[in-house]
Amino acid sequence: MKDTAAEQLLKQDLSNDDLSELIMHRAKAAEAVSLLRERFGAQSVDEKEISTIVLSQPGRLEMSDWHCGTSHFLAGWATVLSPIAREIEGKEDTRGAGCAVIPSLAPLLFSDNDIVLAKLRELANG
Repeated sequence: MKDTAAEQLLKQDLSNDDLSELIMHRAKAAEAVSLLRERFGAQSVDEKEISTIVLSQPGRLEMSDWHCGTSHFLAGWATVLSPIAREIEGKEDTRGAGCAVIPSLAPLLFSDNDIVLAKLRELANG
């Protein structure tokens, strides 16, 4: 049912926010990512690079705030590491930037630190 609804939505002229929602909820995410990236001219950020940075020093991930000193939310790290994500963040928002450049991690954007750290450890190890 979710994919059928998403398929119908993709036939419409969706906003960037709507595309981000589809990506975060894994409903026709590949198509939504493609559209969002096309609009922004965005490419993926290396998720292992985010893992390495965040895991190298405790306290580098803070899921309660996009940017907080040297700590960042998952999408915040994408904008720190990618000029195009930073540009998207300035034009749209941090969530949209994250959905465009780290779409496989987008479902975690509103998770807590422990869940995200576990996923980043998984990425780093394999």
